[in-house]
Amino acid sequence: MKNFKRITAVVLAFVIIALTLPTITVFAADDDARYGRTKLTADQKYVYDALVTGCKDANAKIEIDISGKNINFENDLSFIFSMFYSDYPEYFWLVNGWDSASVFSDSTTTKLTLTPLYYMTGSTLSTAKSKYNTKVDELTKGLSGKSDYEKSKIIHDRLIDTVTYVSTNNDQNAYGALVEGKAVCNGYARAYQHLMNKAGIPTWFVTGSSINPSTGAPIGHAWNIVKLDGKWYYTDVTWDDQGENTFYEYLNITTSKMKQGHTLDAKYEKLVPQATATDANFYKKENREFSGYDQARLVELLKKDNNKTQIYITGNINSFLNSVGTNLLTIGEQLGGKGAFTVSYSASTLQNALILNVVVVSENHTHKTKTTVKQVNATCLSNGTKAYYVCDCGLKFSDSACTKQISSDSELEIPALSHTPSGWKNDAANHWKECTKCGSETANTRGSHADKNKDYKCDTCGYGLSKPDQSGNIVIGGGTATDNTSNNNSSGNANTTPSTPSAPTTSSKDETPTTSVDDTSSETESKVETDVPNNDTTTDNDNVTQNETIEEIIYEDEKPNGDAMTWILICGAAALVITAGIVITVVIVKKK
Repeated sequence: MKNFKRITAVVLAFVIIALTLPTITVFAADDDARYGRTKLTADQKYVYDALVTGCKDANAKIEIDISGKNINFENDLSFIFSMFYSDYPEYFWLVNGWDSASVFSDSTTTKLTLTPLYYMTGSTLSTAKSKYNTKVDELTKGLSGKSDYEKSKIIHDRLIDTVTYVSTNNDQNAYGALVEGKAVCNGYARAYQHLMNKAGIPTWFVTGSSINPSTGAPIGHAWNIVKLDGKWYYTDVTWDDQGENTFYEYLNITTSKMKQGHTLDAKYEKLVPQATATDANFYKKENREFSGYDQARLVELLKKDNNKTQIYITGNINSFLNSVGTNLLTIGEQLGGKGAFTVSYSASTLQNALILNVVVVSENHTHKTKTTVKQVNATCLSNGTKAYYVCDCGLKFSDSACTKQISSDSELEIPALSHTPSGWKNDAANHWKECTKCGSETANTRGSHADKNKDYKCDTCGYGLSKPDQSGNIVIGGGTATDNTSNNNSSGNANTTPSTPSAPTTSSKDETPTTSVDDTSSETESKVETDVPNNDTTTDNDNVTQNETIEEIIYEDEKPNGDAMTWILICGAAALVITAGIVITVVIVKKK
């Protein structure tokens, strides 16, 4: 009985303490294998898990009880949201940002309220989910028993076959890529991530900048980091999709190779591991690297690949092609040319990757249409291509009867248009300009609203800014996921009346992979990224993660100063309760 009284006393004391502490709502992540989540603290994971639950069904508002959690609202929220967004490509309805976010505190509770942004909701979303899941199942079927390398290559090829690089309302997400078959780099990368994860391969979404091969200027971009057989590699499916040609230049490459044309955003640079392995690189794996001209091995690969093969030249590509031209007749004979025949070749390149197509035609061959290639319209910065016809021998013709041969791809070229900037566009957090022809964002125009003269209008674009919340609650309107490693790492402005953001900016069709492209052949179709970020904002046409700074419009003379006293009172009350529990324990024990 004495022992029972002691146990009862202790339990009673803890019950009293528990009843006086703030209530904490618990959320659970639906998958603990998310790479971004592993980079968060326990308290940050708590908010992350709440976002996972709240955004799953596109809830209009998410309320998170963060009482007792060590969360720096202004510094942490952006980073947490970024890791959540990077981890969940299957949430294709989610925009990488929020309309508004605020923290409310009273004597017992601290609550975070966030209003996410979605591309679609309600019945539209339900229908879209069904279509999306069907497509994911289709593109990941037949992978059982395949090696990690085989899965990565198959999914890489299936995605390129599915997607056309073009701007649409859903070009930023996996739905646009997989269901609509249209996307830009964001959509490619997020679709590849989900398909690979579905196949059991850890894959993450990263953003950064790269070099526009046409201008040499840096622009925004998105790609993936993949873990195959326990080793990390980078993959950029967008750049490997070159229209008629599927390259493997950016399939399973090292950090060193990636950095030749890509630069990670600072937050990802600090989070991702180094990729040093080459075991799963396509050209090494399949013995397709050439340090110099080797005709016997080249002909062997041409035969294996039906006269059109892809190799990697570690030396000079032009020198290699000169050797091909010099020995072309012999190559034709080795590929089966007999009697009177003609032999020709075409070459397409992407960096050091070379696709070589050798055509051997007998004297009595009759040309006829095998493939019709549709016209690709020009964009503001990219040339288009006229429609043409391809004979089964590989030659191109401008007519379906294959009587007018195209001697040079320059005959097919449609000159690029030019940008015409609009007036200022804006949302609750930022302003920018767009091209009135193609809708792409004008380079160096995006920036956060600033109000140095305190007239509640943006000094640059004139956007009306709401007056601060006089209650003293922290309120941020219109945010995006950003880096949390600097002092100013939250995005958006103080705003008590959230504004509906404009539609996501998009990129022009046929943007060039943002790295140096050694386009020695006119057959290489390039994609030209249209926007160049300014010095203090990393952005791109693809709406990938932006690094912006917060301009807090709760002026110093308007900030309440009661927060410290409130916490002192809370801590004091907690201490009294704990003391009371101890006293109760002692008193009951002494009555034994």
